[in-house]
Amino acid sequence: MVTDPSFWMFLAFVALLGLTGKKSWISLTQKLDARAENIVRDIEEAQLLKEEAQQLLNHAMRLQRDMNERIEEIMIHTKKEIAHLKKEAALEIDQHLKSEEYQLNERIQLSIQQALKEIEEKAIQVALHASKNVMTIHANEQLEHVLFQKAIDKLSQASIAG
Repeated sequence: MVTDPSFWMFLAFVALLGLTGKKSWISLTQKLDARAENIVRDIEEAQLLKEEAQQLLNHAMRLQRDMNERIEEIMIHTKKEIAHLKKEAALEIDQHLKSEEYQLNERIQLSIQQALKEIEEKAIQVALHASKNVMTIHANEQLEHVLFQKAIDKLSQASIAG
């Protein structure tokens, strides 16, 4: 028989390995299988999360597109509203200017009428004053003529009586 201790050591190692190896192998394969299942579950979960993230991304892109369309609609509406307000403001300004022009024309007409009335009153006063002067001068001439006639009559009566 073999008396070499290394042979016996090798045989003991193989026996120990045979006895514990199967148990260790089963335990090791179970742990590896469990780890593989965890990895598969993690991969499936990652795939689901990826799909969910893609759906969220698609939804966010749709929302962004809808928001951009809404912003464009608001901008178009705002531009139309601004144009409308400009037209209304222009009409109001035009009406205000016409009203101011009408009021100014009314004031001018009133001023013209007042000026004409004052001129007419002054002309009447001048005409009355001139008429008075003419009448006074004419009356003085007539009075002088009457006095002259009376003086002549008195002289002629005095010459006849004397």
